[in-house]
Amino acid sequence: SPLLIAYFYNYVKIIELLINYGADVNIKNINHENLLICLSYGGLDNYIKSVKSLIKNNIDIYSKDKDGNTALHIICTKYNGYEKCHLEYLLNQGLNANERNNKGNTPLMELSYHSVIDIGIPVLINYGANVNLVNNKGESSFLIACKKGKYKIASRLYEYGANPFIKDNDNNSAIRIFIKNECAFDNDAYYGEIGFLNFLLEIGFDINETDKDGVSLLMEACYLADASIFLHLLRKGANLYIKDNNGNTALSIAKSSNNYYIKQFLIDHG
Repeated sequence: SPLLIAYFYNYVKIIELLINYGADVNIKNINHENLLICLSYGGLDNYIKSVKSLIKNNIDIYSKDKDGNTALHIICTKYNGYEKCHLEYLLNQGLNANERNNKGNTPLMELSYHSVIDIGIPVLINYGANVNLVNNKGESSFLIACKKGKYKIASRLYEYGANPFIKDNDNNSAIRIFIKNECAFDNDAYYGEIGFLNFLLEIGFDINETDKDGVSLLMEACYLADASIFLHLLRKGANLYIKDNNGNTALSIAKSSNNYYIKQFLIDHG
């Protein structure tokens, strides 16, 4: 439609003109996105002014895209701190802070996955976001932050009452997910994998926990050939001789590691 084309080219004045002349503000694109959802991706000047105009002209503020996302979900996927007032404005209009998309993700989960800026967390929680809800995979916002290596997000969630010990549908704990995914860390890598690991251990995770297959955290580090995690877990008291369901120990797994430092540790310790 002309309205969505005007949005695509960031023609703010044309958007206003079309709305004033009665353009259907609830028309949707191929992704089932109405103009409110499109605007929430960012890049358009005067967001709140534009949204006020849409609301005045009866935009469906609760509309969802083909993936079940509301405008609030979209704001959280693009959140970099500058959108705090946008987030508050949508919440003040009555959007549900606990609304789920097709993956079962709430806006708080989307923020935990996509953002490295934590100031949106208290905003959502102040408007009723439940910090301990889980998605279709059984992942809480805290577990998602650990999966993405986002220390600042995880620590703020913990500060606001997140239960760090919720496990996903595969019985993975947050600390296990952290170790499995540490090589995939993104923008929050600045805080360091060891600092993040210490945070998780300090809040009570068992350094010798095992999964349903009997695999310990130390074994996970061996499988990944991650020397820094491996050596730090040992320094913190991880048991090298725990056996998994197949009789493997971290020691036997480490022997086949391609990491020089892990092999050198084994040589030095007989």
